[in-house]
Amino acid sequence: ADDVDALTQTRASATAMPEVERRLAALSPDDVSHVQLTAGTTGRPKGALLTHRGMVATTREWVGVVGLRPGDGYPIVNPCSHIGGHKTGLLACMIAGATAYPIPRFDPEQLRSMLERERLTFLQGPPAMFQALLDRIDESGSPAPASVRVAVTGSANIPPTLIVRMRETLGLQAVHAGYGLTEATGVCTMTRGDDPVDLVTRTSGRAIPGVEVRVVDPDAPTPVALPPDTDGEIQVRGVGVMRGYLDDPDATAAVMRPDRWLATGDIGTLDPDGNLAIRDRLTDMVIVGGFNVYPAEIERVLGEHPEVAQCAVVGVPDADKGEAPAAFVVPADLQAPPDAAALIELVHARLASYKQPRHLWFVDALPLTPVPKVDKVALAADARARLGLA
Repeated sequence: ADDVDALTQTRASATAMPEVERRLAALSPDDVSHVQLTAGTTGRPKGALLTHRGMVATTREWVGVVGLRPGDGYPIVNPCSHIGGHKTGLLACMIAGATAYPIPRFDPEQLRSMLERERLTFLQGPPAMFQALLDRIDESGSPAPASVRVAVTGSANIPPTLIVRMRETLGLQAVHAGYGLTEATGVCTMTRGDDPVDLVTRTSGRAIPGVEVRVVDPDAPTPVALPPDTDGEIQVRGVGVMRGYLDDPDATAAVMRPDRWLATGDIGTLDPDGNLAIRDRLTDMVIVGGFNVYPAEIERVLGEHPEVAQCAVVGVPDADKGEAPAAFVVPADLQAPPDAAALIELVHARLASYKQPRHLWFVDALPLTPVPKVDKVALAADARARLGLA
């Protein structure tokens, strides 16, 4: 109802502009508002057809869950061509009455100085962004910006040490972790402000109002929700789910069911309370001698080591097993990296033997996409080059 009221108010304000009035008269909240390109980090971007109602309703619910409010200063790190810059960025500020500070290109020092200078209070971005920001704060020798009240992040792999470091360094009142995708207007689940740190580090929270989430067997002819704590493909349904892909009926049919459930292509599990834990992308899965290995599972174990600042795992060709995991590790101290054999043994002690990295390299930094997320396409190419397979 609120979405319809907003549209009515917009129509009323356009009476002096006949052409605008004519177009608004033909408009429905359920019409397509725009075409949002998917991130395209693993393949060709596709155009998701999103609606006015879905865009406004989903973003409004996100604003309420994370506590964005009038007077907040919010640096928009994601580009506006990205769902995070557009919906949970600029549009969220309009809905909440917050002030947006767009950043054309992510730079840790620029963000640090902006937080300090403008006394900004709200910050959203992937774990890699927070890692880079905190590292820059440490390097600068200056006091950490003390104005940030709330931080929002999300990933299949959020190191527990990063959440603790975010809270301690920035003095945050709340840290939220969430899950979403372009095809669902960017937001599906979020942790809540009073959730314990452990829940924020190991899950992406519960469904936001207006969204349903289930986990199913991706190979079953008829998808049925799996029992709690069972890995499967994440499917979502709700007002924010796209109409389909622009001019691509085959791609639409591959992910959209007639009952409006969207197959996300992500693997995860729901606990008995409905909290969603992301395992990995189906497309990122490494098949080692016939066994399925999710890189995020290995990354979580490596990330718990106190001498590991960041890590990423990709699959590489292997003569014996078909594929094998390869790990890139950024040491907490670049001048004194941990013992590689000890890190591999750590994985071996926690996970099945076929999940331990066959290769492990120390690097100064992980490559990032413009979003900025870890660029696993670039890492896979780097790994093949190091092995002479490029």
